[in-house]
Amino acid sequence: MPESADSTRRRIIDVCLLMESDLAYPYSIQELANYAGMSKHHFQRQFRRVVGETAMAHLRRLRLARAATFLQNSDAPITRVAHESGFDTHAGFTHAFSKLYGYSPQQLRDNHRRRPYLRLPSAEPVNADARALAACPLSVTIEQMPTWQVALLRYVGPTKGMASIWSPMSDWLRRRGLLNTTQIYLGIYHDDWHPEQPDDYSAYRYDAAVVVNAAFEPDDDVNTTIIPGGEVATVFARGSVAKLERTWKRFVEDWLPISGYQPRLSTVFDIYSGHLIAGSRLRKAISTLTGIEAKLCIPVSRVPAALSSPER
Repeated sequence: MPESADSTRRRIIDVCLLMESDLAYPYSIQELANYAGMSKHHFQRQFRRVVGETAMAHLRRLRLARAATFLQNSDAPITRVAHESGFDTHAGFTHAFSKLYGYSPQQLRDNHRRRPYLRLPSAEPVNADARALAACPLSVTIEQMPTWQVALLRYVGPTKGMASIWSPMSDWLRRRGLLNTTQIYLGIYHDDWHPEQPDDYSAYRYDAAVVVNAAFEPDDDVNTTIIPGGEVATVFARGSVAKLERTWKRFVEDWLPISGYQPRLSTVFDIYSGHLIAGSRLRKAISTLTGIEAKLCIPVSRVPAALSSPER
């Protein structure tokens, strides 16, 4: 019996999650095809259909996007950033980066550097700036969160369309009996907003997710992953998507560099009110991008560690 379109998409997104878990690993097409349970030729064709680019082009773009984030937000040498991003040579890294972004790694750093908050792996703790923290208007809380298994539905496209994924997600939640005010609902962000990125850039990744228990039986409509537990910096926000975006910007660019913490995962996420996702306001929130309540979350650690993605 031929596999369904939903099954094919789930397998391809599983491969994407695998690549995201370790961008520096030297994946081969055959390894990825085996992971998807497909022939090499069928995998290549289906990956392009689902993702919109070849598997190797996708992996290269994710590596370069991660490198761009480090270049903007750290003092790490460019050669070290290249190596941590899976490139063997500075020249190869510079060529690939310039081809994708239209400017060199050095030009990005010279023109768009932010106050550093990312540090490459080290045994040294990060010191907080107590005076600056006292003056920071954000009310940030450090919470200890458990490890979560989540079921997710992925959106890939322009940022302005991210909220639309919650319409099919809510339909799936209803079918599975997971649409209620006691569930924990997440919006998981994978990509930084880079300067000079066009407004209609169509490759941002966002996951609409719900925390599920160990007895959860997945189906072909969703993928599953693990979000490791640990310390999480949180800020509560309420209002429009634009207001949440402004709060996120202050959270990352103003609080994080002075906090003494740094991200321990390559993703950040919102925790949404169960009353929003399971209640009558969801449709209006999707259409107007207003009336949103969320806890903005950055998984953090005191000691710099290699950024990792949610575990498989």
